[in-house]
Formats: sequence, C-alpha cells, structure tokens
Amino acid sequence: PQFLYAHFLLPHETYLYDSSGKRLPVEYTAHAWINNKKDYLNQLAYVNRFIIAPAIDSIFSNARRPFIIVLQSDHGYRNYPPEKVNLEFENLNAIYFPDNNYSTLYDSMSSVNTFRIVLNKYFNQQLPLLKDSTINLYKKRTLNSGE
Repeated sequence: PQFLYAHFLLPHETYLYDSSGKRLPVEYTAHAWINNKKDYLNQLAYVNRFIIAPAIDSIFSNARRPFIIVLQSDHGYRNYPPEKVNLEFENLNAIYFPDNNYSTLYDSMSSVNTFRIVLNKYFNQQLPLLKDSTINLYKKRTLNSGE
C-alpha cells in the first residue's frame, strides 16, 4: 500500500492567479489580497481546472490497483462578515471509494472524521467517530457544526 499526500496552498491569499492561470500584476496583488472574494473565486477556478482535475484524471488513468482519493480543504473563504463566520468552515470534502459504497459518509461530516472513516472502512480499524466540529485558532473561538 502507498499513501500519497499533497498540500496545495491555492486558493489562498495572496491571490496570485486569475481563473486562466495568468499571473496577476504584483502591484495589484500587493494591495488587493484581503477581503477579495472575486480573486478568491478566480483562483479557485484556476486550481480546479489546471491542478486538481489533471491530478485526479492522472490517478484514474494510471492506477494499477484500487485506490481511495480524499480531496479536502482545510477551510473555505475566510473573509466573511462576523455574523457569517461559521461559513468559513464549509469546506470541500470529496472522497472517492473504489467500491462506490458511500454509506459511511454523511452531509454534516467535518474533517475530523474523514480518516477515521477511511481507516475503519478499508483498514479494519474500529475508531469511534468524533463530534463534528472545527476550531478557528485565529479568531479564538470554537465553531461547532449545526450551531
């Protein structure tokens, strides 16, 4: 068995690329990096089209044995107004299982249970699921699912 981990720092401020992958001018990015949802979404489109999609396609094209894919973000867009801060953790959590049986997954699942589910399902572990929650260390408060 192999475990491959890749961490992409995109999309992330400072937003350096537009949706086609063209580098934004340094003069622009030096002043426009915070609270800029448009640039976040443009860089997200770039990442999905030119980095994530080709990587996933390559795995499906070249794999010689069954595989699991976990595509997960560590957070979502960070610059919501204070009353919507809980939206910062509505992040991506996409999982591919080779048996196409997704009955162990659920809509409100947070990142804390992703690998517990994978390890239980495919590596005969019996790890209990944790309470789905997130902790925002920057804002010094805990954000729990459903609250």
